[in-house]
Amino acid sequence: VLNIILATGENFFQATVMKTDPFTVPPGGRTITNLDLGKTSGIGFEYFDVNEQARDAIEARTLSSGLLPAGIYTFSFTLQNCVEAGSGEVRIELRNPSRLELISPRDGEGVSEFPLFEFYHEGRAARLTVAELNPSQPGQTNEDAITHDPPMLVAELTSERSYLYTGGRPLQQGKSYVWRVQTLTTIAGGSSVDLSSPVQRFTVSEGGTYFDALLARLEMMYGSRYPDVFREIRGGGFKPTGLYALDGGTINDADLLKVLDALQESIDSSDLTFD
Repeated sequence: VLNIILATGENFFQATVMKTDPFTVPPGGRTITNLDLGKTSGIGFEYFDVNEQARDAIEARTLSSGLLPAGIYTFSFTLQNCVEAGSGEVRIELRNPSRLELISPRDGEGVSEFPLFEFYHEGRAARLTVAELNPSQPGQTNEDAITHDPPMLVAELTSERSYLYTGGRPLQQGKSYVWRVQTLTTIAGGSSVDLSSPVQRFTVSEGGTYFDALLARLEMMYGSRYPDVFREIRGGGFKPTGLYALDGGTINDADLLKVLDALQESIDSSDLTFD
């Protein structure tokens, strides 16, 4: 059984479940690798099931970058029908310090005047820049727009992987904007290098709300484990009150994002309920 928790917060419980056909183990033991698995290689499968959502998420990132996405990959093995029967676990944590990914808002998406920016990075510092896409320049590219001075917002961050739009110049309904994240990453030898994400655009529209972005983030983190919870929220038309509580006290939007960042690092040891 393979369970995957990506660094972006996406969680795929039982991403792969497989059981081999019986095989022999001599008295001195036997080493088996992936090259030994498959009918043509010697050991076939009784079943081999792959979660399609997990496959799509992993393949999309791997094909675009040539790297497996950063995260925790936990392999659980069970050996049956022999003297040494039992279970074991192998946990592999992959880190890609050179990887920088914009998650939300997606390119071309409509959002509220206070969008929630989500991104993945492992640098020791990050800079979020938002600039206006000038409608009077039809040929303007996203890359040209992001260099507009002054920008709508420049936020200096550290380990944060999300940012609620605050402190910048007000965003306006019907206008389009671009955003980019740059990180400072330490490389071999102790030197640092600036990495820059692609530049993506979004539009401020009536349809987008902060709650939509918040729910999307929770669903990305817990959706595979609790699909019924999110169906109930969306199907029931539930809306937030705007009041958040933690350990008996109230917290604001910024504190809530910090809680979600902390949960993202420990999804496998946290639970979600909806009452």
